[in-house]
Amino acid sequence: MFECMHYVCFHYEFEHGDLDLDLDCGVPGCPSGVLPVTKPSAAAVGLLNEVAEALRNPYDADAWTMERGSPGVLHLTKNEVRVQLVAVDEVTRT
Repeated sequence: MFECMHYVCFHYEFEHGDLDLDLDCGVPGCPSGVLPVTKPSAAAVGLLNEVAEALRNPYDADAWTMERGSPGVLHLTKNEVRVQLVAVDEVTRT
């Protein structure tokens, strides 16, 4: 059975786990991944933390609510809008 299964189907069935199919699970080659699977630098995570702190306003009922995802990922929700911010280091090419 497995030798006839597409990689994408196999991955989502057996490797991706319960994570949302729109999110990269961290397994190299995850079909949901649009960015290289690399751990963001401390600077990238620090920037994401600064953005989260700037958006947080405990006195505003209409403020964004935030949930941390994997390292370098922040999920923001406001009313019916859900946004995912991803911090990655830019790859420099020589």
